[in-house]
Parts: sequence; structure tokens; C-alpha cells
Amino acid sequence: MRDRLSRIIPIALLATMGIVAVEAPSLRAADLSSATTKAFERYVKAAEARMDREGTQPGDFLYIEQLPKPQYDEVMSMLKQGQVYVARLQTLDASGNEINVPEGMVHHWVGAVYVPGSSLSSAFKVLRNYNDYKEIYQPEVVRSRLISHQGNNYKIYLRMQKKSIVTVTLDTWYDIHFSQVDATQGYTRSFSTRIQQVEDAGTPNEHLDPVGHDSGYLWRINSYWRYEQLKGGMIIEWESISLSRPIPFLLVWFVKPLIRNIARETVQDMLTATRKAVLAANAQQSHVKSPHPGP
Repeated sequence: MRDRLSRIIPIALLATMGIVAVEAPSLRAADLSSATTKAFERYVKAAEARMDREGTQPGDFLYIEQLPKPQYDEVMSMLKQGQVYVARLQTLDASGNEINVPEGMVHHWVGAVYVPGSSLSSAFKVLRNYNDYKEIYQPEVVRSRLISHQGNNYKIYLRMQKKSIVTVTLDTWYDIHFSQVDATQGYTRSFSTRIQQVEDAGTPNEHLDPVGHDSGYLWRINSYWRYEQLKGGMIIEWESISLSRPIPFLLVWFVKPLIRNIARETVQDMLTATRKAVLAANAQQSHVKSPHPGP
């Protein structure tokens, strides 16, 4: 029984700016079907419509600003104490019904963190430094590379690896767009363009599985970052929507709570690492600008 559990307990895998719940690689390979892809795209379209509506309303740029006033005040209080806000989301269709994704599982999360003494420019500078992601987000990100850059559009590559009961390695490629709305607000949207599972990573036998024909840990990942300048600091908010293979029906009752707990912890870790990197960059910049005493 213990050996069986070790094969079915899920682990969480960090993707550039996203979350995915995974199952053990002993599962047979799964194929990503066109029906699954189209349903996921419908889910994403509905979620992005909500984001676009919120982005046009004064005072409602961030997800947390949609919360009822007492809850918003509570969240802001915890953020300014250095805590991380995390919530699981579910997007419904225009009729208020769940969006079914056949042979797939959608993972939708949002988190927020407060970074004191920071500005949009300082956050953008850190988050655009893709070559350093392997240091900022280690140990999950083991390789990172900027492929190309034109204006506010970037193409990047990340190799992600999660070591838990099993080790999972993925090579991933992304298109990313930055936009600064005004002096106090900005956002980033990141979309995976290719994801391949790496077999026998780091050995002479290393090879990539075909796209969409692997263990189904991560088939798609979209990340949406929002930044808002406040008096004394800024809020960094991260929303992610990812797609993986579904949980076997008989294991749902047991596996789903584990997925959610691990995903929540990973959102916290991701945003904590981001805050740490931005604060470190601010401290370094302040040190460079500060006058040095003469001899």
C-alpha cells in the first residue's frame, strides 16, 4: 500500500509564473486532444474577459480590489505585515455554468504580495531579467534563457525541475508581453508556446517526449502579473491558469486536497521569491546611489 501511495501522491510543479498539479510519472502517457485544448482555450477566454473588465474600472485594477471592503482591508493588512495572499479561482461561462474540460484538469490560482519601498520600474527590471530566473526561482528553475527581445515582447526558455517523491523535469518556452498602463500600474502576460517533458534529465540518455504525449504534468500555462504602486510600496499580483491531465476518478477524494495544499504553498514560495529579488535589487540600487564618505 505504501508503495502504491508513493506512485499516486501528487507533487506541485512551478512553471515560469504558474502552478500545475501533477501525478507520478509511473502513469501511462496521455495524449493532449484537440477537444481538451479547445475547452481550455474557452476557459482562458472567459477568465481574460473578467480580467479585461476589471482592468478598465477605476480602483479595480487588482483582483484583490474586487473583494468586499472588509475582506480587502484584511488582505491589505496581512500583506503589509509581510504575508502572502493566496486564493483558488474558478471561472464560469456567461451563463454561470462550469466550463468542462474533457480529459484535462484546469488549475487556476491568484496570489498577491506587498513590496515596501518599490516602484514599477524596479519590479519590471527584476522580472525582465530572465537569464537570472535560475537564481531567483531556484531550485525549481534550473535553466533560464532569454531567446529574443523586441520592445516589450520577450521569448524565453526555462527548464523546470521538481524533486519530491519523484523528479519531474520540463523544458518550456514562453511568449511574454509587458505593458505599463500609467505611472502607477502595469501588467505582464505570459503564455507557454511549447512544453516538453524531459526523460533521463542530465544523463547521456536525456531526451524529450513529443509535445502533448507525455505523463501530462503540464500541457499549458498562462500567467498574468499585475503591479500597482501605492504610497510606500507596491502590490505584485500573480494569477495563473494551467492545464494538466485529470486525476483518476477513484483518487479524486484523496488527491484533490493534496493538490490544493501544495499549489497554495507554491504560490506563496513564488511570490516570496519575487519580493525577495525586488527588495534585493532596491537595496543594491540604494547602495550605489548613496554618497560614500570621503577619505
